Amino acid sequence: MKKLIGTAMLAALLATSAFAEISLSGWGRGIWAPVGYDGDVKMTRGTSWGDAERIGVTVAGNSDNIGFVFAFHADGGSIGIHDVANVWTKPWDWLKVTIGKIQDDTLRVNNGFGQFAWLRTGAGKVGEDLTFQRFGGYGGYKCGGDFTGAEISLTPVDGLYIAAGFKMDQTVDFVDVLKVSQYAAGYKIEDLLAIKAQYIGIPTWYEATDKKHWILDEKEGPKEVNMYVFSCDGDNYYGIINAAVDLLMIENNFISIGAYIPTDFDKQIAISAVYNGWFDALSLKALVGVMLQKFEPQNADKYLKTELEIGVGVGYDLGNGLAIEADVRSELTFPGYDNSSTFGDVTVGAFFTKSFSNGKCGIGAEVAIPFGKGDNGWKDSPNKNTVDMTQFAASDKVHLAIPVMVEFSF
Repeated sequence: MKKLIGTAMLAALLATSAFAEISLSGWGRGIWAPVGYDGDVKMTRGTSWGDAERIGVTVAGNSDNIGFVFAFHADGGSIGIHDVANVWTKPWDWLKVTIGKIQDDTLRVNNGFGQFAWLRTGAGKVGEDLTFQRFGGYGGYKCGGDFTGAEISLTPVDGLYIAAGFKMDQTVDFVDVLKVSQYAAGYKIEDLLAIKAQYIGIPTWYEATDKKHWILDEKEGPKEVNMYVFSCDGDNYYGIINAAVDLLMIENNFISIGAYIPTDFDKQIAISAVYNGWFDALSLKALVGVMLQKFEPQNADKYLKTELEIGVGVGYDLGNGLAIEADVRSELTFPGYDNSSTFGDVTVGAFFTKSFSNGKCGIGAEVAIPFGKGDNGWKDSPNKNTVDMTQFAASDKVHLAIPVMVEFSF
């Protein structure tokens, strides 16, 4: 019997040693709205960004020089891969090469508070990649995602980070890959400031007149219109220069100011700022973004509009894991054509949470109120001013919901 126990213990030790560098972690969020309204009374479930709860698990293999990571989920009962699935090597401490499905958040700036962590509605969708975009996806302001390809990152001296992300999920032509990839550098001086700049290559949209799809026009009924498809052939691309400054000199306060400037000045220009402040049990958060959209392929005529997004949130730690939070947000669109009027929405959320060592749960209340009339820049679209609350239909009605949230982290 003792021999059997000893053999079992030895096997356990060997197994532990063999897998000591493999880590397993989990994160996810589910939201149930027992009652909600979007023009009709509904009951829904899902998560902040979609109609299926996130049940996510991340597996990583780590060593000093070689590793891997992949994230998979069982959202809505369906198994899939999300965000990352890559291998990497660090032949030296200052050099890292990553190959596969990649996200790099080293320089990214987020400010996801209030409604952004619950049911995102109207202006509540704003919270990620505000002043500086992550390495991932295609786009500028608020367009961070993931990409498939390779990344080289350098840390030659303390505080300096240099990276190039080569995106190969749209094209594998050598020259086109270089055109649509991402190149960034940032330098951080502790307790003072961080300066960041990057170039983001963007494949452009073009009109494929031989491809059509149908829409339901409010006045004309069913209508066939041109479909717009993604292209990065030849010179069909442009770039975005994204720069930001993070102010770190005020203790317990974080301020970041950024801009997205396209090399094609017919594209969107954005200027944004975020603020986070902590005062004992009280926290304050704010964001603002101003976008000037000069041209869109959906409208071949002259097109000009200005958009404003603004949000303010406050939170208070009640102790024993209890907390309350509330935020107010608004998004406004100021069209510059056809004498269209200003339109937008105001959204309000209030939430109560209880935190534990491996997650939190809570209940809240949210309302989204649209106002004005507009066509969102799509002249061929029947949509006027609408709001949508995640898991609910887009409509020009006031949206209401009482969400119940469960979030885990292991």
